[in-house]
Amino acid sequence: MKLSYVGNDTEEAYISRVSREYNVDASILFGNIEIIKETPIGNLVIKLGGDEKNIIDSIEYLNKNQIYVEVLKNGRKII
Repeated sequence: MKLSYVGNDTEEAYISRVSREYNVDASILFGNIEIIKETPIGNLVIKLGGDEKNIIDSIEYLNKNQIYVEVLKNGRKII
């Protein structure tokens, strides 16, 4: 999945928190932060493993924290 976030959220430990609180394994495949007009914009491509309900709950948590989540399969957006 691809995560996108803007501003101060780039400094938060969301992946670590999701892994601990929702009991999912998180592998970071790619990460990038760019500064545009003095605002950090971050993108991460991660793979989550574990119980399907926990993965869904972790995606909902990320969305509630203003992190845009795209679910990918073979590098293509599916949701």
